[in-house]
Amino acid sequence: MTLSIARVYGGSKNDRFHAVCEDNNYIYAVGEARMLYPEALIVKFNKSDLTVPVAKFYGVFTGTCYDRFYGVCEDTSYVYVAGHTGNYALIIKFNKSDLSIAIAKTYSGASADIFNALWQDTDYLYAVGSTRSEGQGWSDALIVKFNKTDFSLAARKVYGRANFYDYFYGVCEDTDFVYAVGWIGVRGSAKSDIMVVKFNKSDLSISARKVFTGSHYNDFYGVCDDADYVYAVGRTENEGQGGKDALIVKFNKSDLSIDARKVYGGTSGDGFYAVCEDGDYVYAVGYTRSEGLGDYNALIVKFNKSDLSIDARKVYGGTHDEYFNGVYYDADYIYVVGRTSSVGQGGEDTLIVRFTKELTPATTSLYPPLVLANSALTLADSALALSTPALVLANSNLTLADPIGRTFEDSDLVLSDLYYVSGIKTRGCHIPYHPTEPNRGKVLSRMGSL
Repeated sequence: MTLSIARVYGGSKNDRFHAVCEDNNYIYAVGEARMLYPEALIVKFNKSDLTVPVAKFYGVFTGTCYDRFYGVCEDTSYVYVAGHTGNYALIIKFNKSDLSIAIAKTYSGASADIFNALWQDTDYLYAVGSTRSEGQGWSDALIVKFNKTDFSLAARKVYGRANFYDYFYGVCEDTDFVYAVGWIGVRGSAKSDIMVVKFNKSDLSISARKVFTGSHYNDFYGVCDDADYVYAVGRTENEGQGGKDALIVKFNKSDLSIDARKVYGGTSGDGFYAVCEDGDYVYAVGYTRSEGLGDYNALIVKFNKSDLSIDARKVYGGTHDEYFNGVYYDADYIYVVGRTSSVGQGGEDTLIVRFTKELTPATTSLYPPLVLANSALTLADSALALSTPALVLANSNLTLADPIGRTFEDSDLVLSDLYYVSGIKTRGCHIPYHPTEPNRGKVLSRMGSL
C-alpha cells in the first residue's frame, strides 16, 4: 500500500479509456482504439502490476462505423459494458476469464442512440444515455433496465422536452432507486443546465428530479452514492475562477436537496468527469488547463464527504495533454483511467494509474515523463440555483436486436513498462503538439522504461 504506479497502452493512433471497474484480482478498463475508425476496446489488467492478461477489440474494422465503450461494471462471473456501435446503443456481457462475449445487444431506432454509463444490482443492469430516435426534443435522455441473464427489457424510459438536447451521462443505484445525472441544452443556445433524476427501480417512474442552473454552460458527467447522499461532478461556466470550472455537488437522497456544493478551478478551463466514494471521502477526477506541465493535465481531488473540503489533490501530466475519465476503488487503492499524448506509441494512448488513497507518490529517483504534483486551484462555495425541471417522462419504444456485422478479435496494442509515479514538482514550458495519423500497423517493439 505504498506505491503509486501507472501504465500506458496504445498504438500509433488515438486510443482512450473512458471507464473502469474492478474485482478481487483484476481491473477492467473500456474505451476505444482508433484503427481506420474508432473500435471499442476492453482491457483486463492484473491488479498487482497492471500487466495485461487479455485485451479485445470490438468493431467493424473496415468502413465508416464508430464503435466505443463508455460504461463498465462487473459481478462474480461477468463484465458488462455499454456504449454504441455506429448509431446503435450497445450493451455486451463478457465472460470474465477470457473476455469472450456471452451476450451482445443493440438498442436503437431510426436515428442516433447511445449508452454513456452503466450500473448493476443483483438482477438488473441500468444503462443511461440519449436517443434521437424518439422523445420530445432534438435529443432526449434515455434509461433502460435490462435483465442480466438474457438482456431482455425490464423497463425503459425516455426523458426530455421539445427543442432541447437532453442527455444522461452518469448512473448509480441503491436498494430502491436509480440516480441518473446529465444536462439539458437549449437548441441554438450556448446555455445548458445540469439535471439529476431519482428513478424508482421497479418501473423507472420518477421519485424526484432537479435542475441545477445558471445563465451559461453547466453539465454533470459522473455520479456515485452512499447510504444518505448522492455525489455528482461536472463543470460550470457560471462561477469560479475563469472559463469552465470543476463542480461537485452533494445531494440529499430523500428529496435531492443540496447538502454541500463546491466549484474548483483556475483561470483556464477545469472539469470533473467521474467520481467514486470510499468511507469518509469522495474522489473526483478530470482535467485542468490552469496548472501543470502541458496544455491539459489530469486532475484528481480527494474531498471530505462531510463538507466537501479538500483532503488531498494532485495534477498529473507531461508536456502535452492528459485527462482522467474514469475512477474506481478497492480496499487499498484508487484506480484511474484516461488518456495521454505525452508518452506512448503515438497520438493519444490509454492511461491507467493506481494511486494510494492518500494520493501520495512513491519515494523513487526514477523520473517519468509524466509528473505528479500538488494541485493549487481555488475551492469556493457554489451558488447555482436549484429548481424542478419540466421535462416529460414517457415509455421508450426502440428496438432490441443482436448486433450485425461486428467482429471481435485480440488487441495488439503495446503495454508500456511499469513505472512509479514520481512527486517531482518541476514545471516546464508547453511544447505545441500536433499528433500525426499514420496508417495503423501492428507495433511489435516494446516501449523503453519510463
